[in-house]
Amino acid sequence: MQQIDLVLCDAVLPDESGVDLSRDLRRYWLELKIVLVSGYDASIVPKQFGGERSVHFLTKPYSAASLIAKIQRAWGDEVPSVESLSDPIGGSGPPAGFATVP
Repeated sequence: MQQIDLVLCDAVLPDESGVDLSRDLRRYWLELKIVLVSGYDASIVPKQFGGERSVHFLTKPYSAASLIAKIQRAWGDEVPSVESLSDPIGGSGPPAGFATVP
């Protein structure tokens, strides 16, 4: 199973909660960093995750700069270098270290 380092997910999804999805993923990757976005009140995150420091919240609408800042905050001192995220074989799709969900 491929390692997932960070999840960016809407807190409210059509068929399930992004909070629940993030919690399920955390069972497999204990060090998973989570950034939840929503147009709803940010208080849902501390209640659902017990105020975990590895769970971050971003309120919609947000700018590209605030998204980047929130992801950098989630990474903390572990921000990967661009080189570590590039696709080493030049294939199509997301860079190594990124996973997409259909």
